[in-house]
Amino acid sequence: MTGTSTAPRTGAAPKTYVRPLDAVDTIDSVETVGEPGADARLLVRARKTVTASDPYMAGHFPVVTLYPAVFFLEGVRQCVGLVLAHSPRLNAHVWGDHQDDWLEIDSLRSLRVLKPMRDGDALQLEISVSADDRPGAVRAKVDCRRGGPTGPLVVQATVALVRGGGAV
Repeated sequence: MTGTSTAPRTGAAPKTYVRPLDAVDTIDSVETVGEPGADARLLVRARKTVTASDPYMAGHFPVVTLYPAVFFLEGVRQCVGLVLAHSPRLNAHVWGDHQDDWLEIDSLRSLRVLKPMRDGDALQLEISVSADDRPGAVRAKVDCRRGGPTGPLVVQATVALVRGGGAV
């Protein structure tokens, strides 16, 4: 889906933009795990159904729809950004005095795509979020299964996310 910006710019054509990627359908649960304090982490369970008709899926790939791993990573980023407020300690660790910043992927520490993610697949993400050694950063360990929490494992990843694209 595309739209047009209404912001006036002298001598310039209106700016075209694409609808943001809906990388997660629902966040089913968020819970704090471990002892309160330095070792506490968030456990997030979320779902995404791969749908060939989504506008951002055009061309991935012509004969069979495959969900790109970069879209999976965007889902992790969106989930973590949405749930940080559930842990005051992690929220303060990431945002500090920078509440207007955003969360970005800093580094991909590991990624294993074990099975293809195809049109119609219901993906269940389980994300463990903990503080990174650096202020302004968190680590997310992810298991993604097809069909629910006991389904086959399709992706495993460990991702470092940072405030404002590396402004730590």
